[in-house]
Amino acid sequence: MFRDVRFWDADLLSHVSLVRGDRYVSLTEDEHGGCELCRGLFGVGLGFGLHEGGHLLTNTLFQSDPYVKPVKGAGIPFFAISHRKVLPSWQEAVVASSGLWTQFALAETILTRAPDLRRQRAPIQKGLLAFHVGLSLLYGVAGLGHWGPPERDTRGIAQNLGVNERWVGAVVLAPGLLDAYRYYRAAPRWVRWGSRIAKLALAAPFLKKF
Repeated sequence: MFRDVRFWDADLLSHVSLVRGDRYVSLTEDEHGGCELCRGLFGVGLGFGLHEGGHLLTNTLFQSDPYVKPVKGAGIPFFAISHRKVLPSWQEAVVASSGLWTQFALAETILTRAPDLRRQRAPIQKGLLAFHVGLSLLYGVAGLGHWGPPERDTRGIAQNLGVNERWVGAVVLAPGLLDAYRYYRAAPRWVRWGSRIAKLALAAPFLKKF
């Protein structure tokens, strides 16, 4: 997939870099006029956009009259996709979890197609994966500690499915930790499948709704 679509291809970086020992971070343009750091940050932003896009998509499918709502977490202002229409509890849970499902699917596709991603020059993919890992850890800790704004996804999933938010937090935290391990090391099969099972575990509470 990533090898066939030019948008995802890692480009050859410039030889001019900020050097420190035998490791470097490129802040200069490559031969296509890009910048490794800039592309990595673009990947992070793209991951955020796709996460919120997942919420927007399910809100649109359920015709819930979505809108952008300003929220604060730890005193930091940001925004979330919310909706005005009251939905059945299972639909509310789908909306709350759809952003996580989107990033889970994307991260799994990246790591399955490019298990040696760390050794590749693919800043956009790395940025997407970094967003997934970072947000999974953030939401996981928030769910375990019941921290953060009331709009947090883990709370919405737990309340509407009638499960403990700490369980949801643990399920969201696990893929973040396992996928970070998969990126930094040649992960054995049990780590790969553990991550996949952890992602699918988020669907378990939905089964009792049907």
